[in-house]
Order: sequence, then C-alpha cells, then structure tokens
Amino acid sequence: MAISDDFRIETWKEVLGLCRVKAGESVVVLTGETSHPQNTEAAMRAALAMGASVFRLDLPPKPPRSPGGGAHRLPGRHAAVGESPRDRGAEAGGHGGRPDGPAALS
Repeated sequence: MAISDDFRIETWKEVLGLCRVKAGESVVVLTGETSHPQNTEAAMRAALAMGASVFRLDLPPKPPRSPGGGAHRLPGRHAAVGESPRDRGAEAGGHGGRPDGPAALS
C-alpha cells in the first residue's frame, strides 16, 4: 500500500509539533545518500506549512573504514564525538587545549 504525500506531510507536522516548532523558527532537514526523497520533501513542506524557515543540509557519506576497524582521520582533526583537543594534551600544544594556555597568550 502506497503512502500518500498528504499523509507524510501530516505525519511530519505531528513530529515537528512534538518538537514544539513554532512559526518563525528555523528547521534544518538533514539528508544523506540513503534519505528517501519523498520523506525529505514531506518534512520540508510540513515545516513550511507550520511557518518555519527550512534549510536542507545534505551530509556526505561516512568515511571509509581503515583496515584496523576505525575511521580514517584527517591530519589535525579530532573526532566529532568522544574526543576533543583538550582530551589529547600533547597534540593540542601540551597544555590540554585550554584557551588560556601559552598559545593563547602569544
């Protein structure tokens, strides 16, 4: 059984209502390579119908896994979750990445 666009939009209005979205607020619809176009469109139309400003952000695919099982890292970057420059100490200039450290004073 096919799901109608109207049903999708009404369902998204319910979800956005539970999130307490109000007119004049901004809503970002995150999409990726596996996002269903009808769901993306319905979410955006529902937010617009509720008076919100809508932005779509297409996320790139996940990076490939290294042979050891971890994600490849770009030089000078830290993981988005679970690690910050402060956690790395020596890599962040030897002062734990604190903004009040020696690098901040120079």
